[in-house]
Amino acid sequence: YVERFVEDVDRSRVLTAAEALADVAVDAGAPQVAADTLVADLFTSVATENRLRVVTADDEVLGMVTRESVLAALVQEVAK
Repeated sequence: YVERFVEDVDRSRVLTAAEALADVAVDAGAPQVAADTLVADLFTSVATENRLRVVTADDEVLGMVTRESVLAALVQEVAK
């Protein structure tokens, strides 16, 4: 029942930057985004910047998101 209920959910409106982290070194000079930023809201930024630093509300750096990591997060969620 639950699976059918959520099958049409736009995952880009559910997943956050913190859930789309890339396995890359942190670039201190990269633009930053909040960890709770929705993936859907990252599309334009990663299209122009490619790498964004992900930070918490306390400015703790969690890592980086990239074009590839954003797409991979969406694909992984679809495959589940």
